[in-house]
Amino acid sequence: MINEENKWLDFIAGINSIMVSNEEEFNKFRKFLDDLGIGKLLKDYRNFSDWQHLARINNKNPNYLVFEFQITKGLTFGYTKESSKNWFGVEPLNVKDLESFYTNSRLLSMKFEKKNEVELEEEIEK
Repeated sequence: MINEENKWLDFIAGINSIMVSNEEEFNKFRKFLDDLGIGKLLKDYRNFSDWQHLARINNKNPNYLVFEFQITKGLTFGYTKESSKNWFGVEPLNVKDLESFYTNSRLLSMKFEKKNEVELEEEIEK
């Protein structure tokens, strides 16, 4: 497992799932996928209610969805929290675990901006 600050990497690496239990969380999850450039994995199911409908069709609990990502399978859902824990050996991630992605992204962006400023200043001095 990745350190506590980067739990979202466990999801992307396919070594943990993420549990989404309401529309607000789903919107954050969708934004996360979009910001990673893999939002197309949701296909036409871009709303929480769409996934709830699929859960009902598949006799799954529509009040929370457990998503899993693997490069070979793409995005899947429908596992129970218990089956996910049995499979991965840990509790599924929560949407709040994605927050560090944005913190780290901002920090990385700031480092690149600072580096570019320094390089620009060095160019001007030449």
